[in-house]
Amino acid sequence: MTAALGRALADKEVHALRALTRDPFLGRGGKENTCPGPATETPEAWRSKEPTETENQAAIVLQATWKSFHIRQVRKATRTGTHENMKVSETLLKMWAALASNAQKHAVSLLRYIFSNSKSAELYPCHGDEWTRVPFKDYSVTFPEQPSNSWFLVFREVFHVPKDMLVVPKVYSAVPGCVLHVIDNDTGEEVPRIFQTVEPRVYKRNQVHSFLTVAPDRQSWLSRTELYRGIRVKEATPLWPKANPEKPPVPGGKWRLRLIGSHDPPPGLSREAPLSNFSVKEFRDYYIPNDKNVICRFSLKVTSDHVGTVQIQTSKPDVYVKLTVLDRESDVASSTGKGSVVIPVSPSEASPARGQQDTSGSAGSLAAAGLTADPPGGGGAGGVQRRRRRRRQPAEILGHKYIIQAQVLHKSWALDESQAAFVQALKDAERNDSKGTPRLVRYAMSPFGARSSPAPPSCGTLLSDRIILLCKVSQDMKN
Repeated sequence: MTAALGRALADKEVHALRALTRDPFLGRGGKENTCPGPATETPEAWRSKEPTETENQAAIVLQATWKSFHIRQVRKATRTGTHENMKVSETLLKMWAALASNAQKHAVSLLRYIFSNSKSAELYPCHGDEWTRVPFKDYSVTFPEQPSNSWFLVFREVFHVPKDMLVVPKVYSAVPGCVLHVIDNDTGEEVPRIFQTVEPRVYKRNQVHSFLTVAPDRQSWLSRTELYRGIRVKEATPLWPKANPEKPPVPGGKWRLRLIGSHDPPPGLSREAPLSNFSVKEFRDYYIPNDKNVICRFSLKVTSDHVGTVQIQTSKPDVYVKLTVLDRESDVASSTGKGSVVIPVSPSEASPARGQQDTSGSAGSLAAAGLTADPPGGGGAGGVQRRRRRRRQPAEILGHKYIIQAQVLHKSWALDESQAAFVQALKDAERNDSKGTPRLVRYAMSPFGARSSPAPPSCGTLLSDRIILLCKVSQDMKN
């Protein structure tokens, strides 16, 4: 009844229910009789006083008198034709009108409450049917045609987990190589996958506002604690998917996520319709070996709090790469992989107005004004590692300084003679460039600064030359 009325029951409504069930003690000690009554504070004279035997006997007599009074009132209300019965009938009709507007929903809710909270449920033969019922809910979005050999983000959202439940996320898509990732935002760990399928897991009920985020590499996660647009979110779950299509272009179509839960309702969206429009900043350039094995290094100028996704892909598929997001040289998020690496979620906060400082040592900067970055999933054999944000230190008052950095691991990107000659030609061309036009991702001359290229190479050139890299930053469009 409290769910149907949207408030606590009043005294007359509690009395009407007691008359209906002929139970004078209905709701006593439960949640129904929660209407606020007059304040009953203990008098100052009685707070430190021990009652005498006579006073205890007087209290017992008063309690018995009030108990018998309530019983008589309930009995009168059950007799047809009495004034009390007419008042109770009028109250019950008003309460029934609130239930009848959505009778099926409240009936299912009542049945589930009985099965999960009452031992009397074992008396009903249908009690065992609950184990055979599988509640689920589908969420689908459409995506446009995508170019071949490219990574793209399909869908990312945040879902609310109403109670502890076993959840199995499943993705249906015509896109080959679609992978789903689920990350626990409380620990920053990714839920293990078995043969590219997220394993079943019991997700905890959200303590405050909880969200679940979804996107294709498929990345999905039930987030437990996350700074999401400046709001601390606990025990939620986000999902993201990622797709690596084959050579022919991927035609537009539908992508569907099904959340199968052990309880009804399953995790639900925090908004009415899922978000599927994303803004992608893409950078392409040549990798030039250097002493620190740095592939690229970008400076992020954040103008509003957002959550971003970063992906890097190398033309050589067997290169081991570590992708890191730094805030004043401290790791915020990192991921390692082979050939293609993704950081699904990288929260970023805007610096205070007085503390925003330009990053003079790096060139490529990504403005996040009006955008909310979106997390795609990581590729290859990489594992995602996210660190929980530390509490603000005094140094952070000066402002954030976010850097995206990629490094070659294990000296896995060796160049042959022809490639080494090509790299040397690039160095000479840059040295002889009188205009000083910076390139987008060049680290031979300044291993700690990214530069901007006037015209990135074509997709065909990217695939034919084995020393080219591709870096993407995905952000969801702000409504």
